[in-house]
Amino acid sequence: MLSKSKIFVSCQIKWYSTGTRPQLLETVNSLLEKEELKHRQHPGIIKKNVITLPTPISDAINIILEDYPNKKSFPAESIKFKNHLHGRHLPLEENERNKLYENTHEKYLRKKKFENFSTEELNLQRKKNERKVSIFVKQWANHWQETVYDNHKSLLYMISRSVPNYAVLHAIFNEICIRDKKFQPKTVLDFGSGIGSTMWVINDLWPKKVNEFVNVDISNEINTLSEYITKILYPNFCGIFYRQFMPMSLRENYDITVSAFSLIELPNTKSRLDTVMKLWKKTKNYLVIVEEGTDAGFQIVTEARDFILHLSNLNTKDGKSKETHVFAPCPHDLDCPKTNICYFEAGYNSLPLLGKLTRYERYSYVVFKKGDKLENDVNWPRLISKPLKKGGHVICRMCNSSGNLREIIFSRKNDGRNLYRCAKLCKWGDRIPLETNTESNTNVVIDSKCENDENNSSIETKEYKDDNITEYKDETIK
Repeated sequence: MLSKSKIFVSCQIKWYSTGTRPQLLETVNSLLEKEELKHRQHPGIIKKNVITLPTPISDAINIILEDYPNKKSFPAESIKFKNHLHGRHLPLEENERNKLYENTHEKYLRKKKFENFSTEELNLQRKKNERKVSIFVKQWANHWQETVYDNHKSLLYMISRSVPNYAVLHAIFNEICIRDKKFQPKTVLDFGSGIGSTMWVINDLWPKKVNEFVNVDISNEINTLSEYITKILYPNFCGIFYRQFMPMSLRENYDITVSAFSLIELPNTKSRLDTVMKLWKKTKNYLVIVEEGTDAGFQIVTEARDFILHLSNLNTKDGKSKETHVFAPCPHDLDCPKTNICYFEAGYNSLPLLGKLTRYERYSYVVFKKGDKLENDVNWPRLISKPLKKGGHVICRMCNSSGNLREIIFSRKNDGRNLYRCAKLCKWGDRIPLETNTESNTNVVIDSKCENDENNSSIETKEYKDDNITEYKDETIK
């Protein structure tokens, strides 16, 4: 008789290669051999230093805060406000709310053994429970609420979010700047512009290149605050415009369109996807979408990623649009293989008002590019967590161009000095320049020396698909 049972297995995990070992890109390896390139400067590294807000911006914030007598209370309030923003959930959709409503009714009816009720008794009991159900649904359905940015909350946002937003956007745009050296943005549209962090970063990375910034934010108070800072930073620049609503035209008028930490402010999926579609239609080159590295933030980014790729595939088949691909962080345009949150970290030094401590901001993001891929830009695997550096080897967990996650152990003995050192010097979010035909050939297997309580058992191995070590089930034939 065949039966399946879970058995606790004590065993060792071994690693082996199913094919050739990963190979360093030949051109990179040649430059390293000739000492024309240093290992710590290989082309997969994206320099992400701990960011300090530029002095002119920090000074502008201090000038604004000088006018407020109660600024001593701002540090505690701003930390509380930042925690509130970080803890937000996505709003329930209408069908989810209705489902919760019906399930709650059934829960209360089940206590009364409603199976024996007549239709009239059932309706009467539902009316009696209506108030309890409404209170319960309201408690669970109202995690999300719109944040209204008045003068006070705009100041709290400036204090709590100016530096982390700047650090995150600097890391993202710096990669575009490094990998696409010919790109020189002239026009930028920023949806949910807030206090202007996107504008600060782009002016820092591409100084005096942009002719027009269009900042869109529904809060008139936060627009006023951003405009005040702008006049201090760029007194002679006349190409900055503020709007409360998105421009109506859907023409490709902008080199970059951005939504940073803004889509979570929208009330439902439809409004989020409408906004993403408008931003995509308005860009000539890049669309950047960033949210906090939480479950809600990652869900929004994944939702936008799937939508744009699906939309572009439909339009490409009809010959209506240019080719579309994911520029970063994914090395592929396939479904995301992550089953939990995919996020990265950006380090920053907080404002002196908050103690000037080194902190790390987690974020999820996606960058789309219209048109052909960059010349000589290949889809190298990207590290999706911190590499584990051990004696003589380094363990790298990566997302690769085949749309899978792989964990590879690089060592000097098996992979040579150059590849080992390149992998060892990589950080979370960097890419490793591997030959595309050898980038992923490593899997997990279970050592044959296992102890269990049954004989004649076989272990089913599974490909690594997430951040957790794969679970194994034991099938025993009796």
